[in-house]
Amino acid sequence: MMDLETAQENLTHLLSATHIDRIYYIDDKFGIEDRFPELLIAIQEKVSAGDFEALPEAIADAGRARVDITSAVREWWEKVSPEEQAESIRIHTVIDENTQSANIVQKIFNGKCQCCSPEDWGQQYKKLYCQDVESGKIVLLLFDKELKAERNGLQYAVDALTIPNAKQCTYCGIISQEFTTEDEFSQRNIYKTTQDCYIYPLSKHRLTSDEDDYEQFIDGVKNILWVKHIESLNKITTDLLRNAFESALNQYNSIHPATYKRIVIDSSQKEGCREIDTILRLIQIILDKNVKDQILNCPHLCSLNDDAENIAAINSIYTNQFPSINEQLVQFRDDESYIEGRILNGVYTPLQNGDIFKVNSKFYILLCQPCNLSIRSDGQRGNNYDTGFFIPLDIKTGPKNHVVASIFEKIKELVPDETQAEIKAYEKDIQDVINAEKLFNVKLPCLLDGQIYTARLNKFVIVNLSLLDYTSFSKTGEIICGVECPPELHKTLKLRKQKVDEVFNDWNNIQIKLDQLCDDCKQKLRNCRNLLGPNCIHSLKVKTNKTKNCITIPIARVGHLRDPYANDMLIQFSHYLSRTGFPNSFI
Repeated sequence: MMDLETAQENLTHLLSATHIDRIYYIDDKFGIEDRFPELLIAIQEKVSAGDFEALPEAIADAGRARVDITSAVREWWEKVSPEEQAESIRIHTVIDENTQSANIVQKIFNGKCQCCSPEDWGQQYKKLYCQDVESGKIVLLLFDKELKAERNGLQYAVDALTIPNAKQCTYCGIISQEFTTEDEFSQRNIYKTTQDCYIYPLSKHRLTSDEDDYEQFIDGVKNILWVKHIESLNKITTDLLRNAFESALNQYNSIHPATYKRIVIDSSQKEGCREIDTILRLIQIILDKNVKDQILNCPHLCSLNDDAENIAAINSIYTNQFPSINEQLVQFRDDESYIEGRILNGVYTPLQNGDIFKVNSKFYILLCQPCNLSIRSDGQRGNNYDTGFFIPLDIKTGPKNHVVASIFEKIKELVPDETQAEIKAYEKDIQDVINAEKLFNVKLPCLLDGQIYTARLNKFVIVNLSLLDYTSFSKTGEIICGVECPPELHKTLKLRKQKVDEVFNDWNNIQIKLDQLCDDCKQKLRNCRNLLGPNCIHSLKVKTNKTKNCITIPIARVGHLRDPYANDMLIQFSHYLSRTGFPNSFI
């Protein structure tokens, strides 16, 4: 909620922050002569109804004498000043939505805005505008789009911005009821494809939604101002990146074949990694250097910094964003910290620290040292390492800690009466509880299924990596044993699949033979559960689904937590495992 006084103060700040010297608002509602027929009809209706109270005396006398009211109104109109004409129009005519919005704009700008009709603009104020931009003054232009003139407001705006130096010195907005507040940015995109100048579409709904709340309009003015600088930033950086990409591709294509073989083929073969990963690593090195070279030689770096400072100054006035763009913001945050399963599994990515799995209906994150997870060129991990850690993820807030609850209840009692020193005596207790809570629980920086999940480090489960490797052999990320090797699978992963197939066949054969034994023998073997299958199958409480051709286990890889978040969680888990135990202190 923003009242008129606050809106006027905020507007003054915005104009000052962007160094705007002059404001013009063009709307046919400011054409006094054009509104005479509207006034005449309104007066005729009042005379017919016998309502003479608010009419000018000359017109009221003519009405009572039943003389020609049209001539009387015209005669009075030609005698009074433009200010009196405007006041009569305000008093006697019906204020429709367009008139209301024009009046609100006039009221908010509080004398800082030159309001005029299209005719007055063409005859008088356009010349003043030309002088303003030629001298380098910053101008805010506002046009109502739905004009009664031969041209609409958009055409007037485009014409005004063809004046030399106008594009650099002008912020321009089109006020229209043809689109909603939520559609402003999409409408701006349409303008960008049809016009080569900056014009921001401002929805008239911002002026009519609530007569006593001016926040939406001030937010719209902010958009007119900062979107221009956003687009300027976008253009500078787009040109910079385009040049950097072109230079990087030229450098990549100029790599000598012998050098290319050693980097991409020989290095990948020795390490056992995929050639496409090595190529991407190489391109990142080349691109990073070329982007920095372009920044170093950018002639518009000062302009870029100025745009950033202008945006910051404009946004220092807080308003609720209309429309909200939180969904897009959340998506970018998720993309920075999370890779979707369809991408991860679609390119047959080997297991990584931070992979997220769905087991039955529960989520887990895999934590393991990256060097231990890496599959070498022979299809095996170093030292035949085969153990990882599954950390359960859930959306529970956890039970209320009774220690924290009791401490804060005590603090509530002490605050009114006792000193800060006495309250401070509880500080260590609170800190110990908070540290313990933080040590055991790590909140994910991304959303899973649209919800916030927390990793419970102290509830970890040991898992078998050979079994999880099957998720790398499937485009769906599922564990399916007994199917053919996908032809597009990398050579290292093909070797890995052969080895894990052998291991899983051993587990499966033991289970088949177990079913053929007597009950007593079965029980003895069940006591050695690790021989009957991967130990994680029991701890995760999953059941294998056997068909004639394959075996399916309800474990699927659904995504990956990117570094540095995954690496940070691994470090915190390592700290949790290696924490020091102390004896209880003496009472």
